[in-house]
Amino acid sequence: MGQAGLRHLVTEYLEHYHRERPHAGLDGAVIEPDLLLANCSSAIVRKDRLGGLLTMYHRVAA
Repeated sequence: MGQAGLRHLVTEYLEHYHRERPHAGLDGAVIEPDLLLANCSSAIVRKDRLGGLLTMYHRVAA
């Protein structure tokens, strides 16, 4: 793993941490929520990051 691989890993984790991971200190909210999907009632899909190490479930935009 070189510098490019490490940069990719950190970028993916930060994206997950800020936009997908629920935070207990925010009553289960995310730091940077996607407001377009907040009131959506469409199908739920799974998104994997870093080969499945991080997993997120979200609704598809209508």
